[in-house]
Amino acid sequence: MDLPKYDEADLERHSTEQTLRFLFNAIPESMFIMDCQGIVLEANESFAARFGKSLSECPGINVYDLLSPDVALHRRKKVEEVLRTGKRLSFEGELEGDRLLQGRKMHHICPLFGSVGEVDRLVVYSQDITELKRTEESLIAAQTVLDKDLEAMSKLHEISTLFVRKGNVEGIFDKVIDAACAITGSDMGSVRLVDAKSGHLKIAAQKGFTDPFQECCHDSAVGPCVCDRVMRRKEQIMVADITQSTLIWGKKEVEAHLADGVRSLQLTPMVNRSGKLLGILSTYFPVVYHPEERVLKLLHLLASQTADIIERAEKEEALQQSNERYRSLFSNTLNAIAYCRMIYEEERPVDFIYEQVNVRFEKVTGLKNVEGKKISEVIPGIHDINPELLKIFGRVAKTGITERLEFYLESLKTWLDISVYSTKSGHFVTVFDVITERKQTENALLESEKKFRSITEQMAEVVFVTDNFGHLTYASSAIEKIFGYTSQEVIGHLFTEYLVENEISRALAIFNEALLNQLTLQILEFKYQKKNGAVFCGEVHLHYYYDNGSFGIIGLIHDITERKRNEAVIAFRLHLLLLADSYSIEEVLRETLDEAERLTGSTIGFIHFIEPDQISISLQAWSTNTEKNLCLVEDGFRRHYPLKDAGVWADAIRERRAMIHNNYDALSNRKGMPQGHIAVERELVVPIMRGEKITAIIGIGNKVVDYDQEDVKLLSSMAGIAWDIIARKKAELSESRIQNELVKAQKMELVGRLAGGIAHDFNNMLCVILGHAEMALLDNQLNESLRESLQEIFNAAEKSADLTHQLLAFARKQPLIPKVLDLNVVIEGMLNMLRRLIGEDITLVWSPEKLLYPVNMDSSHIDQILINLCVNARDAITEIGKIVIETKNVMLHEPYAVDGEVGSSGAYVLLSVSDNGRGIEEKDAGYIFEPFFTTKESGKGTGLGLSTVYGLVKQNNGFIRFSSEPGKGTEFSVYFPGYTGEAFSSKRELPAEKVKPGEETILIVDDENEILKLSKMILQNQGYHVLTAGTPAQAIQIAQGYKGEINLLLTDIIMPEMNGRDLSEKIYSIFPNIKVLFMSGYTADIIASQGGVDEVMNLILKPFSIKGLTNKVYDTLHVSHPKV
Repeated sequence: MDLPKYDEADLERHSTEQTLRFLFNAIPESMFIMDCQGIVLEANESFAARFGKSLSECPGINVYDLLSPDVALHRRKKVEEVLRTGKRLSFEGELEGDRLLQGRKMHHICPLFGSVGEVDRLVVYSQDITELKRTEESLIAAQTVLDKDLEAMSKLHEISTLFVRKGNVEGIFDKVIDAACAITGSDMGSVRLVDAKSGHLKIAAQKGFTDPFQECCHDSAVGPCVCDRVMRRKEQIMVADITQSTLIWGKKEVEAHLADGVRSLQLTPMVNRSGKLLGILSTYFPVVYHPEERVLKLLHLLASQTADIIERAEKEEALQQSNERYRSLFSNTLNAIAYCRMIYEEERPVDFIYEQVNVRFEKVTGLKNVEGKKISEVIPGIHDINPELLKIFGRVAKTGITERLEFYLESLKTWLDISVYSTKSGHFVTVFDVITERKQTENALLESEKKFRSITEQMAEVVFVTDNFGHLTYASSAIEKIFGYTSQEVIGHLFTEYLVENEISRALAIFNEALLNQLTLQILEFKYQKKNGAVFCGEVHLHYYYDNGSFGIIGLIHDITERKRNEAVIAFRLHLLLLADSYSIEEVLRETLDEAERLTGSTIGFIHFIEPDQISISLQAWSTNTEKNLCLVEDGFRRHYPLKDAGVWADAIRERRAMIHNNYDALSNRKGMPQGHIAVERELVVPIMRGEKITAIIGIGNKVVDYDQEDVKLLSSMAGIAWDIIARKKAELSESRIQNELVKAQKMELVGRLAGGIAHDFNNMLCVILGHAEMALLDNQLNESLRESLQEIFNAAEKSADLTHQLLAFARKQPLIPKVLDLNVVIEGMLNMLRRLIGEDITLVWSPEKLLYPVNMDSSHIDQILINLCVNARDAITEIGKIVIETKNVMLHEPYAVDGEVGSSGAYVLLSVSDNGRGIEEKDAGYIFEPFFTTKESGKGTGLGLSTVYGLVKQNNGFIRFSSEPGKGTEFSVYFPGYTGEAFSSKRELPAEKVKPGEETILIVDDENEILKLSKMILQNQGYHVLTAGTPAQAIQIAQGYKGEINLLLTDIIMPEMNGRDLSEKIYSIFPNIKVLFMSGYTADIIASQGGVDEVMNLILKPFSIKGLTNKVYDTLHVSHPKV
């Protein structure tokens, strides 16, 4: 098939049509071509799609049939207008009822002209302008908002302008409310400010309310409200509907707002830049209101600007007040003020100009009209007179560093107190005042202070000054002597640092009261602490002072420790005197030691009595604290070393003066401490002297600081007081003891008189009984029964004689025949007999001292004393035991007093007998020397053993003591005076060898006929030639008439006409070589009254035995004896 041929024009036209059709269909908007009757000639795909047609179905369709009648009519009119005018027509509209065409459309009808120039076709297309319209509406709305914002900003600018113009907040808050209403469209608003005093909101301005409220949200009616939340959180709050919001506190608040015509409200806090809430800006609405975000932001901006205005107003008001105060201060201050500008040349100050001065400047300086003038013009030559002044002012103006100085202005002859500071570089301000009078006063005070210091430095008391805080500003040199600190060491320290701790609070209260009430004088007592830790009592005089703006306390401290101690000693003396009657000696001592510890700060106290021998300790007493805390072990309780073994505490006795040991550990002669005794660091021991003798020592120890002479004085005073009371008590005790001893002595005297009264007759009768019984027993012709009876008679008479001797010994009436003896020799001669006496189960220990002092006494008395003491010791030992006999020399340095009798000082021989038996009960100790007192079973003791010892010791001018501890034993100590006469031989004289009786002639003289007969019978039986005489006169007569030699005179001592001694003298004149033997049955005191006996006399006591008489006669005849 042949293809048709196209020319180029046809091809070009075809290409153009294809392009146009492509573009026609590509247009997204609905477009079609119709004829003048509305028939669609051609349509694009958008048209077909809008009306639900296919593209092929569109040509030939009447477009008016696709529209509703109203719209079709509207469109016909528009087409007719285009056909009539031949012009393009555009209009807006919506295709009502068309399900596709929603929103707003812009319709365009364009005429197409035919060849003859008439309109034959129309091109119609629709454009969706919904977004365009929305944009236009948004632009219009934005313009409206912008207009409103511009109005709001105008309001803000108006508010700022108003504040700047007025300079205060008057009328500002009304403008703020107007601006808030303009922003929100509200007719009601308020500004409430936080009251500085109460913190509550107060109404500053309000608008739109028929009945303006005075308080925040009707506080009085509704209580807490939504404002409280804004104040706490400082956050903006919008309440769209008060009837529905949870931000409203309660029904009353809702009712209150509704009553004001308020349905909605917003509250914006007014907070300044530092975060402080200044108030709340509120707007109110009669309807439910939901503001835009920009509205809230504008309100926030308005509130912030208002807060800034308020803050600026407050600052400007404060600044104004400050300026007013400054101007007032500048004009009315009592100081002269000058504001000056420094003039420099090459950065060197050369002059300055007064730019402003106050009124006081002229009055102070006398310089007038100085403003605007140079100082060199005001005071010519000042730079030459006071060049340093310009340097100082120039330095401050340049550096800005404030300086103060006191300056003598030579040109004005005036002292000035000048403060210089700089407000800006090159300028300075001087504030000054005339101090000429003050400087004169200070100079006078300086002179006065020199005098004050010269006086205080010479005073023994500490003078001190403190500031108002209690810091020491001055202390005199006496502080070093009293406190141990130098003045420099205490300056700047609080005065309370030198008080003991429990005094500080009281001292501070007194100090503050003195400052507060300006007390002129107070005299007080405090306890102070020295540098070494010692505490002392001080009397302080306090006086308030004020001097040139400074004030404080002037004080004077006087050490009154000695006075307080003296007062304490006096009080202690009165205390002891009150207690003396009821207290024992031990209690008085304990009180003394306790008080001594308290006053010296010691913790150990003791006192020992020293015996007259200056060796023995008789009583040891301790303070309460010592007994409680230091003597913790039983073996060490209440004990010190014996004096001979004592360490440093006994130095006071050895050196006879007070001893201070402040470094106890360093002492070489100290002894170890008993178990349980704490360490001793310091010690003070003082001897108590009475005359030349030490009666006691008193000691204290472990004071915190060293002991000194003040402690010695105190302890000596207290010891003296105590000792006076003790001496009185001892005197009272001695008086009581003397009364007791007097009763005892009276009893002894009664027994002695009884014994002495019957001794002579009793002894004579016993002598007759013993003699005749013994002679009868010599008869070998006697039957056994009669011999036994005679023996019983003899034994009973012997016992009676022994009993008489014991009674006489106890009563000190036994005749003495004293000799100078060595006590050791006598005792050694008795040891065998004593061992047999005490038995084999008991050990006898003999401990003699060599070179023992001799004694002058009857050896038979020694025998009786020792036998009785040993028998007593034996009876005290139950089974196996030990008896110790000991002798030693003792020197007593002062008279002794025992049992009410006073003996002399000097050399003594001590005989002691001790045992480890059962001891003596305390209840029996006061009766052991009384006659007939015994603790033995009935029939086992006469009760005369110790009483005999007691009597014999006293008869020989000695004294006896004993000590006993029940269950541990007893010790008897017998002191005999040492013999100081001629030397003697310690060898014992041996009796002459016995020989048969001779035929010598013996003259017997006795006034008792029975004794005379018995003596004659005994001697005649021994072979002697016997002459008898019943009286001394008869004896002399016989002697004168006798032709032969009379060899022996045996005579009684006590006879009616003449005593035996005088008779012997008479007989000696007749027979110069005659020997004499005395006999007597009388007591020692009666014999003594008749001339007595001595150691050169021969004496035989009645009753005597045959053997005793014959041996004594034989011994007298054959042993050489000196004449009486």
